[in-house]
Amino acid sequence: MASATLSCRSGRGQGEGIHFDPIGSLPHTVLLVLIVLLYLVLALAYARATPAWQAPDEPAHFNYVRELAETGDLPVLEPGAYPASVVPLAPSARPTDISAFQYEAHQPPLFYALAALAYKLNPSLFAVRALSVLFGALLLPVAFWCSRLSVPQCPWLWLAASAFVAFIPVQLFDAGSAENDTLGELITSLLLLVYLALVSGWSSRWRWAMVGGLAGLAVLTKVNIYPPTAALVILALVYSWRKRQLGQALGTIVPAVLVVSGWWLVRNGLTYGWADFLAQQRQAQVAGSQVHTGSFGPAEFGNFVALSFHSFWGQFGWMSLPLPQRDYLVLAAFTLIAAAGWVIVLATRRRDLHVWPWLGLALAWLAVVAGDLYYNRTFVQGQGRYLFFALVPIALFYVYGFGALFPRRAQPAAAACLSVGMLVFSAFTLQHDLIPAFR
Repeated sequence: MASATLSCRSGRGQGEGIHFDPIGSLPHTVLLVLIVLLYLVLALAYARATPAWQAPDEPAHFNYVRELAETGDLPVLEPGAYPASVVPLAPSARPTDISAFQYEAHQPPLFYALAALAYKLNPSLFAVRALSVLFGALLLPVAFWCSRLSVPQCPWLWLAASAFVAFIPVQLFDAGSAENDTLGELITSLLLLVYLALVSGWSSRWRWAMVGGLAGLAVLTKVNIYPPTAALVILALVYSWRKRQLGQALGTIVPAVLVVSGWWLVRNGLTYGWADFLAQQRQAQVAGSQVHTGSFGPAEFGNFVALSFHSFWGQFGWMSLPLPQRDYLVLAAFTLIAAAGWVIVLATRRRDLHVWPWLGLALAWLAVVAGDLYYNRTFVQGQGRYLFFALVPIALFYVYGFGALFPRRAQPAAAACLSVGMLVFSAFTLQHDLIPAFR
């Protein structure tokens, strides 16, 4: 398709500021609210359809929340906290006593502190699941704004990227369980948004404090988001050096990180030892009976890629309930189509991809993948949900690449069809795959 190009002509030059209205036009606002509402309905439906404790590690996450709510003290990870004889739970398992599941006690405390408040209001698993759903809903406008700053002259893409993030079946399943993933996704994406605003000309005096504050919140949320957080902070510092603001940036970001999260690192150092202030050595000892990777050659890497791809889209329970193989074949074809679209983008519209925004998107994604690979060199954990911390870059890859295959005037309609297709896919998966699997 020689005429298939992206209708994105940016009027800004490198380093030139842009006007950014965070609310946007009324139609965009209405459609974004509709996407959020549909997401809430589906995510809560996934939460209702999933039996208690049938999401990965959910019993251990819930025990953390309950202990913090009932005692006011942070738990300590101790030997014997990992019930190897029953982990992972089979789809038919309905345990009534989950007291042995204590192996998430090393996790940073932010999600659990917020969930403890929800638990005090309503001491139930569903209350904690609903909080996770709420964080997932807050991610959608952040994805919208990130898309606007990344491709400011492609309005058709902004909503489609949010819809893509909203309607991945495993994202809905994961959000509808008691876990700290959706908060991690939200904070990582907020940091990405601040970075994108920064390199697009945002000059608020609070910009470096926001970078440091969000980085500190990331430290308090989940170890998996440390790599993309570090990548974005370093890139922001490089940008500040280019703008001759490195001293101001460093002098604000570092103290902000320490003020927000320094107490947690000190507490861990006193609890687990200063050589293990992230509690990763203790976690490896306690959960050492997990399946170890052993060698990580081409065969193991291929299995890791396949499992990660499958479970990114749909693999439920404790990774024991995959989608039909035909679904994965269609999704693989969709991925190849999006990649083909990027060939067109890079061949015809490279100038629309301004360096600093897209460098941040790419490095955040690569940092997430690198962290996932590093962990899988020790344990077999090819779970696609670990890639969700780069959901915004991934959404832009799929939506932007897909749109590039259509003539300019057809791109908005193509993006709308893709969004509706994702919505139908997630609703169909709930009705025809998830609900029957747990009957």
